[in-house]
Amino acid sequence: MRILVIGIVSICFALGTASMGQARAGNWFLDVKQGPNQEPKLQLQSEELFVIELQYRLSAWTKPFYSFTTRPKKINIHLLTEWDGVSFDRILGGEIIGELRAPGLTTGSIWATVDSTLTLRSSNLTAPFLPGDYFVSGCLSRATGGGKMGSVLGASAAARCSAPVKLEVSQRPRPDLVISKVQVKSAVKRIGGSGGIQLGDRITLSAETLNAGNARSQFPSRVQFFLILPSANRSFVDPDNDLMLDDVRLPRLDAGEAKLQTITIDGPPNPGDYRFGVCVNPITIAQDGELDVDNNCSHLVTARVQRPSTPCVDLTVESVSGLETTRAPLERYDLSFVVKNVGNRDMTAPGVAKIQRPGRVNQDSDPTGLIAVGETETFSFVGVAPETLGISVGKVCAHTKQDCNPRNDCLDIAMEVQENP
Repeated sequence: MRILVIGIVSICFALGTASMGQARAGNWFLDVKQGPNQEPKLQLQSEELFVIELQYRLSAWTKPFYSFTTRPKKINIHLLTEWDGVSFDRILGGEIIGELRAPGLTTGSIWATVDSTLTLRSSNLTAPFLPGDYFVSGCLSRATGGGKMGSVLGASAAARCSAPVKLEVSQRPRPDLVISKVQVKSAVKRIGGSGGIQLGDRITLSAETLNAGNARSQFPSRVQFFLILPSANRSFVDPDNDLMLDDVRLPRLDAGEAKLQTITIDGPPNPGDYRFGVCVNPITIAQDGELDVDNNCSHLVTARVQRPSTPCVDLTVESVSGLETTRAPLERYDLSFVVKNVGNRDMTAPGVAKIQRPGRVNQDSDPTGLIAVGETETFSFVGVAPETLGISVGKVCAHTKQDCNPRNDCLDIAMEVQENP
């Protein structure tokens, strides 16, 4: 914390000799010591810690053998966004950012002016977050007085508050993490060029994170890669709903420094257009947070997954029936599923259709026929529901050695078993 001496505040009293109840208050003031002929102001950075030091002073004329003591007082530190240099009443409406506890002070008992002075300090004050000009003033929470003195200062804001001191707050240097570049491509090296992303390829996603701010990021962060849901009709990443593919640690970056990070994932099981996005977790820790936490996600990048240019067989399970209703324990059921050749080549050798019934470990299988391009074949099996209540899972698959995209060969299935369905 940087200690900034804002100035000296004096509370002055001139006590008349005719009556102790006829006390008259002087003015108290804030004075920034920056050298002669300089405007009273302080220059801070946003959220910078600073300290107010001031002086609490009692000056009075006293009669012989009399002394005066003020009660302990609270001095509030007010922050204003503007001040016209005249309207002291506006000071009391400013935000209170700190306070001081001033103890009671006692005069001497002679025919002279007596000063009793105590220096106070208000710590842990924070400059405003937004840059701009502000004003600081100190005000007694209520009128000073004690014993027969009564209300010396009265209710006047001009008597209770000091003339404000100007604070010039500039932007604190901060990091600003942004995703500056995103690339999606096939991880397969092909002769004569990439040929785009084909079914069965693994996919490489790359993201470059740039610190576009004016300060080093003081803390590491995380870069997250997302697959955008096909049903999402939007052009931005939604980290709470999109499918996160991977999470990579990002080290601290200097201002202007960029870091390229890459992940490799299995490609989608079906051809089509897929959208990807990347986000860097914002740094929100006080005093070291980012300039802007609304620019931490990239634009969306679309990648087209297509069938290989050379003809190939591609078997996939198109649909399953027989699991629509809830079953009782050990109830017999019939299950069927449809296998389709979604490739661009007819099968020239049989494949195999397999089923792992819900709740079972073993698998049953049947050979497939020679399924032509765009044609289907239906397979039926008989099963018995698990004895255990609840939801059990299984799997149906179709395989062939000619398949160029084995990632879409299987489909997970589930069955719910209840005591009285």
